[in-house]
Amino acid sequence: MNSLNERSFTSQGKSSGRSDGFSRQVAPGVHVPRTTSGSLKAANLTAEAVALVLLALSFILATVVVTGDFFMPQGKIVSMRADVDEIIRNSKVIAVLGIKPDSMNDQPAHYVPAYLASRGVDVIPVPVYYPEVTEILGKPVVRKLADIGRPIDMVNVFRRPSDVPPHLEDILAAKPKYVWLQSGIRHDVIAQQLAEAGIDVVQDQCLMVEYGRVFAR
Repeated sequence: MNSLNERSFTSQGKSSGRSDGFSRQVAPGVHVPRTTSGSLKAANLTAEAVALVLLALSFILATVVVTGDFFMPQGKIVSMRADVDEIIRNSKVIAVLGIKPDSMNDQPAHYVPAYLASRGVDVIPVPVYYPEVTEILGKPVVRKLADIGRPIDMVNVFRRPSDVPPHLEDILAAKPKYVWLQSGIRHDVIAQQLAEAGIDVVQDQCLMVEYGRVFAR
């Protein structure tokens, strides 16, 4: 009788120790999760993925620290009329780089901004020469775009193409939405650099003519 009970207990113990694929019994009534090679591989892959994500984030952060840029929006060199129209409609504050004084009101660099002012545009005069002049179109002159001290929509440029590059740093510091190079003024290298800085650029077009066309409708 005792031998029979022992065999029965031994049989039960062997049977209870068999795996169900998810857990195993380490003592009567006590089960622990079974760790499989598949779950170990999955855990390793997850750890590797997390490590790669952290490495990518570290690289992005390092780039931001070095360049100061983070997903900077890309500007464009504008050629489509619809884009030109949108720029004109959105430009309420325009700094005029290279504006001429009131004594030279027969020059495009004066009568173009004078026309804009007459249409309600807030024109900020930024002459390059004429150090004795302190006011143009009834507005105090500013000698550098970066010194304007408030947001501007556009920089309207009246400078020879060869004279545009020295103004690049000042234009970038002013952070306009748009740069408009007047008729006869084109500088593809500078235009590309402005576009890469997130500024839309119009080249070789007269702002007065295009403004009149847009608002004559």
